[in-house]
Amino acid sequence: LAPGAIASIAGFADGSLRDFLGSQEVFLSIQDQESWYTEYVRYGYLLAQNPMGSYAKRAAVLVALVALVWFVVLLAAARARRVVVPQRLVWAGASTGLGFLLLWLTPSKWTHHFGSLAGIGPAFLALFLVLAPPVVFQLTRGRRLPAAVVAAAAGSAVITVALAGHGPNQWPYAWMFGLPHASVPPYVRIFRFDQPLWWLLAVLAMAAALALGFRRRAPHWRRHAVVVAVPLLIVGFFVATLGYLLAGFGLAAVRTWDGYSLGTANLRDPLGSGCPASGAIEVLDERRAAPLRAVPGLSSTAPGPVFAAGTGWLEGNPPPVALGEAAATDVWGSFIPRAGTDTAEQNVGSWASPWYTLPAGLPVHRELAILVAGRLGGGNSLTVQYATVGTGGARVVASHPIDQPADAPWWRTAVLPDELRPAGADAVRIVAVDATADLGGWLAFTAPAVHPYVPLLRYLDNDVAIATAWQIAFKFPCLRQPRQQDGITEPVSSAVLWGDGLDDETWQKQRGGIFARIPIIRSVFQPVARFRDFPAEPEITVYRFPSELVSDAYRLSRERETVLGW
Repeated sequence: LAPGAIASIAGFADGSLRDFLGSQEVFLSIQDQESWYTEYVRYGYLLAQNPMGSYAKRAAVLVALVALVWFVVLLAAARARRVVVPQRLVWAGASTGLGFLLLWLTPSKWTHHFGSLAGIGPAFLALFLVLAPPVVFQLTRGRRLPAAVVAAAAGSAVITVALAGHGPNQWPYAWMFGLPHASVPPYVRIFRFDQPLWWLLAVLAMAAALALGFRRRAPHWRRHAVVVAVPLLIVGFFVATLGYLLAGFGLAAVRTWDGYSLGTANLRDPLGSGCPASGAIEVLDERRAAPLRAVPGLSSTAPGPVFAAGTGWLEGNPPPVALGEAAATDVWGSFIPRAGTDTAEQNVGSWASPWYTLPAGLPVHRELAILVAGRLGGGNSLTVQYATVGTGGARVVASHPIDQPADAPWWRTAVLPDELRPAGADAVRIVAVDATADLGGWLAFTAPAVHPYVPLLRYLDNDVAIATAWQIAFKFPCLRQPRQQDGITEPVSSAVLWGDGLDDETWQKQRGGIFARIPIIRSVFQPVARFRDFPAEPEITVYRFPSELVSDAYRLSRERETVLGW
């Protein structure tokens, strides 16, 4: 009860029972709580191959559960034979068991709630591993245990540590830069933590060594070599997992010492004063993009009835820069109302943009890219074509689809990888196909431009509120969080998000997300963001929310009302 009491005091010290009951009503209006009969969900998470079931988390919980089973067996046998079990072991075991039972009744089933047992659980395990062998010796009066009991004890220990060792080396909401064997069960060369054979050989080897040692110094313990070997196996397993954890974190810090990782940042800047995570991220800046020039002398078909220049997208989500400037120098779209059609999405057809001169080579930290809005995929497509320009015009030498499927009305950056550009190509164009006429079935895009990568802090406006995903908020102390007071959440102009991006629940209206209204009242733009030293890391997303609306054009009046409750 003690861990729960401490958490309750910290969580509800400035509230009342009425506040608590009211918050429950709000929560239950969004989703149902878990119940006692869904406790299996917690253990399903624990055995999942994701951060909720990592080897470090499994190790303590699974060993404690199996130890509790043997504790009950030991207690029952001791009572039947009137053998005294140390009271500190009895109370520690009973408290640990009660802790698991209380978790059974809680309405939330996340595995990190096992941390509430971090105080009593290790104490119970230590007492059980140390005191169980002497109690067994008293129970048997020095005689050998039945082979079935010995096999069951050793087998349960071997299976438990192997199952715990099958948890992945994966940590929640962390970029595992430099971490060895990331996202897979731990192993060291041929020794795999999830293979029962290795642990069986270990317990047999320890039992043999103990039997040999007992033969000379404590002959009366020789028959109980396996009984002593099993606790030693558990201790060895904990030492191995702890050593693997510390060595892995240490190696990750060494590997990334000249760059960024969470471990390196904690060692070099423990107070976060230098904002290491922000300094490690760079963003393609559409506002500083240099547009390509059209190839002179090459005619281009007019956009025609399907795509139009300077229009063809949702009015509430215009390009993130002014038309005719930077990345939006040339823009086309197919969201155009036509006579005889019910909706603007019913334009279908294809069109090829003008040819643009390719630069001889891209400087460092620059990418050739376009901006895209609407549906890309499901029938709509954009294809980049490369050509060589000669006296006979442009000759296409390569074509590559822009494979970034999405169905969203907002604009986002799509990179044209330089490695796909064939040698000798000196011109590029975009071929657009709009083949969908249903709701949202339109497509808009810009001409290619050279976008520079800029540091995250330079890309964002530091003097405005920036939404930072709750999973990674502590990694970005330099980003000003929006103020929440008087029932109002300050509008944000940008966001630095983790994983699901705008699909996270904090951005979902049906979940009561605090930022859910932002994509409704503001435009949305998603540039390409990456870690400079680890560009393939997918778990980072940046958004910008341009808007001409004034965010604080209101008057706030405060009133105090006294209501019944305590």
